[in-house]
Amino acid sequence: MYPNGKVYHWDHEVNDLYFDMTVRNGYLEQNLDLKLVANSFDEFLTKIFKTEIEDFDPNVPYSGDYIDFLMNDSKYFFMSSKKIIQVCLKKLELSEKGRELIAKFKREGLVR
Repeated sequence: MYPNGKVYHWDHEVNDLYFDMTVRNGYLEQNLDLKLVANSFDEFLTKIFKTEIEDFDPNVPYSGDYIDFLMNDSKYFFMSSKKIIQVCLKKLELSEKGRELIAKFKREGLVR
């Protein structure tokens, strides 16, 4: 891997080589069309760091998908330290869905 080399995602559901007994020689043709993730390794690392910083920035609300995940598995939310949980609760207050989740936590006796 080179610093200026492109970074691709290998999806094993799409790109793996599969054995198929109904095909002569036993293997399906391999899909080599990989999804481009970043134009360089530096860009890839920047995306990772940016995501981590946004996750803990109390002024950036959580995505709706993440809140939906927490609605179904609230135990995951409380696996962090108390300090991080306080930041996460502030992030939840920034959106309507987040406030609904806080209300659920209160009904379940998980927060005051």
